[in-house]
Amino acid sequence: MLSIGFSQNSYNYGFNGKNAFKSSDDCYKEPSIWERVHQNSPRNFKAVKEDFLYRGGTIQTQQQMDFLIHEKGIKSVLSLINPNSERNKIFLRNEIPLINNAKEKTGLNFDYYDCFFKQSDIYKNEQKYINEYAEIINKLPKPIYVHCFMGSGTSDCMEDIFRKANKQGLIILNDKTNYTNLNKFSLIGKKANIYSPCRPQGGTG
Repeated sequence: MLSIGFSQNSYNYGFNGKNAFKSSDDCYKEPSIWERVHQNSPRNFKAVKEDFLYRGGTIQTQQQMDFLIHEKGIKSVLSLINPNSERNKIFLRNEIPLINNAKEKTGLNFDYYDCFFKQSDIYKNEQKYINEYAEIINKLPKPIYVHCFMGSGTSDCMEDIFRKANKQGLIILNDKTNYTNLNKFSLIGKKANIYSPCRPQGGTG
């Protein structure tokens, strides 16, 4: 009998990586090997540091969420868009329900760092953002998927901030943190009420 090994980061459906071909009644519960391919990754997805930090656009579909969790083992999603902002809610309308479901099924962590549309402030106060971004990256379980809306612009800017923070020795790469109490948030509907271990304000504007 053919047995295919899948990522250990599977959703908690009792799926253990064996007997991959199941009845049609169970197919909707588990992403197939054909669904979990690169074409289902979020827009402009790329590795900033493999197995540590990835970046791209918002998570728009269940297939994209499956790709992040099953293929890349993502344990935390860090939005560069503030989900509590009325102006920004439209950018996260598809992602929030997916985060809710993944949090319930896998314990996925979610947090945000409010710097969307703030590139000019980031470059003006670069060291402030370097320090804050390093702090929040160090607090979250790895690997982390960080995103803005399209996966460019703000994501480009914050990748540069990450690399500068790493060059300054501010990023903990051999991370052995015992993460606890990081799932005490709830995303209900379109309103976010999120527990954060560290959420700097991310500047002004």
